[in-house]
This record gives sequence, C-alpha cells and structure tokens, in this order.
Amino acid sequence: MAANLRIKSINKRPALSDIVCQQIIDLIKDDELKPGDVLPCQDELATSLGVSKGSLREALVKLELKGFLQKEKGGSYRIRGLTDQRIADPFMDLMGEDPKLVWEVLEMAKILAVEAARIAASRAEEEDVRRLEEVLSRMKKTVGNKEYFRKEFVNIYTDFFRVLGEATRNNVFMHTLHTFNQMIREAMPLPVAALRGIPNIVETIYGQFRQISECIAQKRDAEAARQTRRHFEFIEDKLRRAVTTRASRRQAGR
Repeated sequence: MAANLRIKSINKRPALSDIVCQQIIDLIKDDELKPGDVLPCQDELATSLGVSKGSLREALVKLELKGFLQKEKGGSYRIRGLTDQRIADPFMDLMGEDPKLVWEVLEMAKILAVEAARIAASRAEEEDVRRLEEVLSRMKKTVGNKEYFRKEFVNIYTDFFRVLGEATRNNVFMHTLHTFNQMIREAMPLPVAALRGIPNIVETIYGQFRQISECIAQKRDAEAARQTRRHFEFIEDKLRRAVTTRASRRQAGR
C-alpha cells in the first residue's frame, strides 16, 4: 500500500530567523565575533541583515537558548563563550558554598594564561598589541584612584586575559580562557578585598602586565610565559598571606 502513496518531496525554505542564526554562528566560528563582544543594537542589526525586527528577535532568542548569546540587563546581547554554561555556571554556584574553589580556579586560570601568553607571543598581530596597550592604559588610571579601582579593576584585569586569549588565534583556546575569565570575575570579590590593602598592589600588577605585553610585542614566547606564571604566583602568594593575616586577626579578636 505504501508504494501507491502519492508522496511529494518537501522543499521548505529555512525561516529568516534560522538564516540569521546561522550567519551569527558563522561570524563566531570565523572569529569575527568573540566572547564578550556586544552585538549592535537591534535596529542597526536588523537593517544590516535586511530582516524585520521580529525575525531578528526570534533569532536572538534561539541563539540565547542554544548558549551562543547572553542577554544583558539593558536588552543588549553579548557573545558567550561556548563552554560558559557547561563549565562556569555549576562552579559559580559551588564557589558560593566552598570558597577554597577560588584557589582551584586561579590555579587552572594560571595554566591556561601561561600557555596563552606563549602562543600569543608567536601569533599576535599589531592590532592585538594595540588592544593590550589600551587595557594597560585603563589599568594605569586605577593607580591612586580608589573609586575607579573599585568600579573597574575587575573588568580591566579580566579584559587583559581576554585579549591575550584572542591573540592566540585559536577559537577553542579563546572560548575556554573566556570561560575561566568569567569564573575569575565571579571569584574576584575575595581576591580584590584581600589585595586592596597591600601597598602599591596596582602599580605592581600594572608593571607585570606591562612586561607580559612587551614580551608579546617582541615575539619572546618563552619569556611571555615566564612573566605570566610569575604574575599568578605573585597573586597566589599575596592572597594566601592576606587571608592568613585576616584569619589570625579574627582569631585574636575572639
């Protein structure tokens, strides 16, 4: 009986929203859109794509559900690291329950950042070096400015390693490092609070980042990796000393 059925092939054109989705995914794969990038406003994006705002909104919702985008408070959309949801979200919840995971996040971030610096030093282009310099300029403004430090230091710190990851020209590396950047951002309240009281801490970190950036600009890959490792070892040492001092003070006050 099935042989007598008059079945016609289905020639269904993809919905406009699916075409928009694929175009944005292709931009992410081709490294034209990077983790942390904010998409243009919806009016501008719809005009550029030649679609209605309704089709665009449908595409953005689909991409958000698939984990490619994250909707911000103001309604804009940010490119999400492809490993963010699977790795970062559970650990961010756990860090609230178990603060010692902060140390483990820093340890893993060090491993990734050291290798990123080594690769970036061999692959970075002039634009990458320029963007590192922009981050350094922002960090320099935090020196002696407590209010600017409070508001911007965490963003500036993680932006440095975001640019470093992008300079590797390796999409998997870039997205993985972005995920750990998000985890560092979540873990930062403890380190920042502990580091704030250390004399000249911002100047020291700025100097370390300056050395890393110069090594990358000069294509000195082994030295870039060494300076990055030195930075994380410095942070770990200062944090442990600060945490130990605080614990001792609390114990003495009982």
